[in-house]
Amino acid sequence: MQKLGGSVVVVTGASRGVGAAVAEAFAASGCHVVLAARTQEDIEALAAQLAADHAVETMAVVADVTKTDQVDELMRSAAERLGGIDILVNNAGLGSYTSLADTSDDDMFHVMDVNLFGAIRCLRAAVPYMRRRGGGHIVNIGSIVSYMAVPRYRNIFAASPIYCASKFALRAATIAARAELHSDNIHVMLAVLGPTRTNFFRAGAGQAPPDALNAEDRGRLSFLDSSPEQVARQLVHSVQKQDREVYFTPLNFILVKLAVWAPHLYDLLLRLCFLLLGRPEEAPTAKRAPWQGAHYREWLPFAGLVVLGGWCRRRLKRLWK
Repeated sequence: MQKLGGSVVVVTGASRGVGAAVAEAFAASGCHVVLAARTQEDIEALAAQLAADHAVETMAVVADVTKTDQVDELMRSAAERLGGIDILVNNAGLGSYTSLADTSDDDMFHVMDVNLFGAIRCLRAAVPYMRRRGGGHIVNIGSIVSYMAVPRYRNIFAASPIYCASKFALRAATIAARAELHSDNIHVMLAVLGPTRTNFFRAGAGQAPPDALNAEDRGRLSFLDSSPEQVARQLVHSVQKQDREVYFTPLNFILVKLAVWAPHLYDLLLRLCFLLLGRPEEAPTAKRAPWQGAHYREWLPFAGLVVLGGWCRRRLKRLWK
């Protein structure tokens, strides 16, 4: 397992939530940390705290990932002051609320600019400095929706198809960059986040719908969430192991594999959830049930479960005799 002590880490979106927790975890591992965000007061306070608590060097740089000149200046100043860049955590991201049919051009382009092009800008600016150091690590903070796109559910979370599209594209960029940068000894990893106890979607593009839940009021759904600190600890461990992808709960892994291995069943379950959990208020009344027009392949996994259940029952009966 690779030791990280003394590495220079750049974390975007580091002012709060997962970004702040990741910066804290790397500092606790002995890394020098560069915190980047748009809010100067937050990152300066955090940088001072990390330097005092962990005896590492820190920097706070105001940077907007949608601005190429600011991203380039971020990487240049980090390399000049701390000697180079070893690890980049592309954490800056933006949520979105609206349904696909109601998404405005401004929201659509802004979400893609932050979540996809912002990460690519940072990667592009950091790679030359990593090459000079003989290699490095790039961590793209993705989402389970990069595998299992969802519509916006009422009373669950305020994702949108555009947000899903941005994370799908980020996953594709991660896969391509991993192959492209392999010969440079630069490892590219995707962090597949599920629900996390932050107010990420309350600070997204467009107006938050009244049925979008904060992290504090998810109630019985809170058991599905990871804490930012848990995410950060596991992320640092995965960087040390050079994992290809990292999942933060077993449920996230299971849901992703269901979407990948049984897409027809996933489509059916998605439609059922959309019916049971509620369509957006602005959507018209549904004209057909989720199971109408279902492809026969959507029912095959159910049939397989029934057969497997019957087989298990017979085996257990024999063992009990």
